[in-house]
Amino acid sequence: MNLEKIAREYFTFFSKKDIDNLTNFFSNEIKLRDWDINEKGIKNVTKANIKIFNNAETIDVKILKIYSLKMTIIAELEITINKKVKILVVDIIEFNSSNKIIEIRAYKGN
Repeated sequence: MNLEKIAREYFTFFSKKDIDNLTNFFSNEIKLRDWDINEKGIKNVTKANIKIFNNAETIDVKILKIYSLKMTIIAELEITINKKVKILVVDIIEFNSSNKIIEIRAYKGN
């Protein structure tokens, strides 16, 4: 399966707040860093995602553009929270040779 397809599935499960399926995308050594979070390890990253999901009634991730380079996906996203708050985000997602996510770096735009 190609990484772009995996990333698209990941964003679909993120929009559904489906933590069980999201966790299947993660390597045990995953790292997550954004403007509020800096976590390492599948247990801590899963907890961080649960916290995000608990703080939003709805999350809708719309992929504006997606780029693939070797083992990295870069995605320009429009994320709508609670059907009214829109934020622009760039996710850089790195994969290992087993196509599991080893690192997510998210940057918030204006």
